[in-house]
Amino acid sequence: MLLKRLRINNPSAQFRGIGELKKYKLGFFGGDSNLWHGAPVTIVDSEESSVWGVVWELSKNDEDNLDRQESGYKSIYVNIESPSLGIVKCKSYQKLLETVADGTPSLIYKRIMIEGAKDHGLPDWYVKKLEDIPDNGYKGNIDIDVNIKI
Repeated sequence: MLLKRLRINNPSAQFRGIGELKKYKLGFFGGDSNLWHGAPVTIVDSEESSVWGVVWELSKNDEDNLDRQESGYKSIYVNIESPSLGIVKCKSYQKLLETVADGTPSLIYKRIMIEGAKDHGLPDWYVKKLEDIPDNGYKGNIDIDVNIKI
């Protein structure tokens, strides 16, 4: 959700709105990502839950860049309910593994999610939900220049 993170490889990214993906929840795969030093996030089917996020518009070239960036994930199309855009069909990404382990993200990865949520005006209750996600405490260096306050 964080614009400066997305624009590293996708400079055409334009914010269009926020929205809710119903019948999904966030899940974190066990094991550490070499890049993030914690469990990476995905969306997981869940009848009782929903995930809030950001709707972006990208050029075709940047969409191809994003597909490469999200290696280890499959692209799926989902309907997002946006307060400002109505129902929008959007491309999202889901981990290729079929089961989700109870992993924890690094503190820095979690902060990037929270800052992106705040920057784009996701509901306060949802930001609090992100803040309550347990993390592994890692706040050291990562190989991406995102300059996040910990």
